[in-house]
Amino acid sequence: MSTEAGKAYDEAIAQAHKTYEEAKDPAYKAYMEAIIQARKTYDEAIAPARKAYEEAEG
Repeated sequence: MSTEAGKAYDEAIAQAHKTYEEAKDPAYKAYMEAIIQARKTYDEAIAPARKAYEEAEG
């Protein structure tokens, strides 16, 4: 590979990595927020049953 071709290759790889990192961070944040929201929804849905169970237990 010539120096010029090698440099172009390295720059392309660096740009691809940068693009990946920029895309990954928001996707991961959205994923974690979805998990948190799912847990809140679950907790809200199960709360009445949990309360009834605790009252029945005494």
